[in-house]
Amino acid sequence: MCVTLQNSHMAETKVFVGRGFHPDLQRPVHSLVYQNQVQNLSKGGNGMIIHLPTDQVNEVNLMDLTSCPHILRDMGATNDVLLSFDITRSVKVCRVGSYHVILSERAKLIGSALDQVPADVRPEVNPQILEWYDTTFEEGVFLLACFGGNEEIDAEPFGVWYEPWYERTLSVPCIDAHDGSPPKLGEMVDRDHRIYVGDTS
Repeated sequence: MCVTLQNSHMAETKVFVGRGFHPDLQRPVHSLVYQNQVQNLSKGGNGMIIHLPTDQVNEVNLMDLTSCPHILRDMGATNDVLLSFDITRSVKVCRVGSYHVILSERAKLIGSALDQVPADVRPEVNPQILEWYDTTFEEGVFLLACFGGNEEIDAEPFGVWYEPWYERTLSVPCIDAHDGSPPKLGEMVDRDHRIYVGDTS
């Protein structure tokens, strides 16, 4: 359900995807909330990369869910977290909860912003994975959530909302690769995932 730039162990993944209506934009938006049990197996920092089917995501689109760590268990009202939308376009680095997040319109540009991520959670540039994403997805937004440490933790949920390309099609990130190599589509993976969907529009 995610791809990490370096070697890691992921388990008990839970994902929520939903459709709602943004009160300020007066337009439909989609939400993605992601959580798993994670162990970084690399010496430095690591990061999970997710492709989003949208033209733009900014810092205001990221949902800080540290105050509701059980949202995927309880399925709380995620629409209360929606904020206004910023129209600037570039590679951005921001902090949300425990994560340092890089947002970019092209995966290969992520490497140029990694020096803005603190050293203890900064992954090494992985050009093979970034190239795979740019080749596989010609459009969209790429989100890299950086984490560190080598102890297994139950990470807090991570959330983002966006204006989707296709209003009635919910997109679930289902590509798995946790060994630091580009994903191999069609390869067998362990299945311990839970997917929730919702529509509040």
